Amino acid sequence: MNSGLADLLPLLDAVYVGMSAGSIVMAPNIGKDFVGWNPPNGGDAALGMVDSSIFPHLDHEMLPENKMSDAEKWAVGIKGPAYAIDDQTAIKVVDGEV
Repeated sequence: MNSGLADLLPLLDAVYVGMSAGSIVMAPNIGKDFVGWNPPNGGDAALGMVDSSIFPHLDHEMLPENKMSDAEKWAVGIKGPAYAIDDQTAIKVVDGEV
């Protein structure tokens, strides 16, 4: 946010592919479960390049905390659409449409 990257991204004529944290950061907010450090504003704001938030790695064998019940609890704190996806799923957003 402080680097100016969030302001630059919409100006680029590019396709962005995010995996894991790279998809989480595109959302308007990430939810308290994914905040790994305390940002200066104390919130969970992300880049806001898309209107929805992502809970990645659903049911991954190496992430026992990523069960559907965990995703449902996470989604309660998310403002707007939220998706829980496994590693075999992709979400395509074109011109704001999912």
